[in-house]
Amino acid sequence: MSEGRKLLLVTLGLLFLSMVTTRFQVVAPSALRGGTAPITRASVVVADNIRRAYVTLVDERDLSREVGKLGKQNDVLRQQNELLQREVSRLKQVMNITTTQAPNALGIAQVIAVDPSPCWRGWT
Repeated sequence: MSEGRKLLLVTLGLLFLSMVTTRFQVVAPSALRGGTAPITRASVVVADNIRRAYVTLVDERDLSREVGKLGKQNDVLRQQNELLQREVSRLKQVMNITTTQAPNALGIAQVIAVDPSPCWRGWT
């Protein structure tokens, strides 16, 4: 048997012995606790690392989804911003035309409808 296997068997034996003896005693003997403490510490560290790795993977998946949603929202907002910038530019041009070409005009509007009744034309 190799040296590593012997050490593993001794460690597992001590761990088993520790579990059996602590079932019947409130506190394990200090020699037994001293022998199993490194194993216990190592198993706690391994379990904690596994838990942290799982939490990290879950968080990364959630963050990836959120980045995707925010990317789509960003694209929509960029398009809206571009449309609004074009509208502002158009309105600035209209304002420039009205102030330079017709400074005394109150407003320029396109006629969209005319009342066909001759009776009401005089009243409006």
